[in-house]
Amino acid sequence: IQLAAFGHPAFTLADQYPATAGKRGTVRLAAPPNGQISALGIRANGNSFTTIPAIQSGAGGGSMAHIAAGGGWRSIFYVVNLNSVTSNVTLKFFDDSGAPLLLPLTFLQSGATTTAASITQTLTAGAVLLLETQGTGAQVMLGSAQLSSDHGASGFALFRYDPSGQEATAPLETRNAPAYVLAYDNTAPLATGVALANLSNQPATVGLILRDDKGGVLQSSSLQLPANGHSAFV
Repeated sequence: IQLAAFGHPAFTLADQYPATAGKRGTVRLAAPPNGQISALGIRANGNSFTTIPAIQSGAGGGSMAHIAAGGGWRSIFYVVNLNSVTSNVTLKFFDDSGAPLLLPLTFLQSGATTTAASITQTLTAGAVLLLETQGTGAQVMLGSAQLSSDHGASGFALFRYDPSGQEATAPLETRNAPAYVLAYDNTAPLATGVALANLSNQPATVGLILRDDKGGVLQSSSLQLPANGHSAFV
């Protein structure tokens, strides 16, 4: 793809590359030797849209801070083997208390089903694993997911509300920063939700500083999370 200086293209993948029509897979976008690029995918699901994050090569694993299943919700996991050799990848699911979260799972490529709190699959170089969890009852199961691999894998999750078809992306977090900042907007009719996951096998205290848009401190607080625990709130 030829790009002008500071240029930008946007296109539907199957229109520009018909070989991808009706298929699942990956697109690797190579940066020019002396340049820099950024990339974003946009997924259309009927009248709803969501973004697909670009997966950076070299990630060995990470976490997805929010997953949901049941009560009209489903989560879909996309895991890619980024290495040039076969890799074993493991997804583990945890509930709010940090206990293993048993989920009904469907392997979208084969149609096979199982119920588990952890799955391990062998992926060849460049291969993708697509896994969906969809609760059948009215109860909503919430939690987080952790991804690990022996040779380098990455991915993301989508959680979807079936009555509207609306989806949102839960990117794979691979950083270990001392703090993270979320910009919020609670001006009507907007409301901001927050999801947190403890990736440690020890209880954690998360400090919070809430500010207004001028930087003034509104409140200082803390939140207790159990080992491998999860919290989601408005």
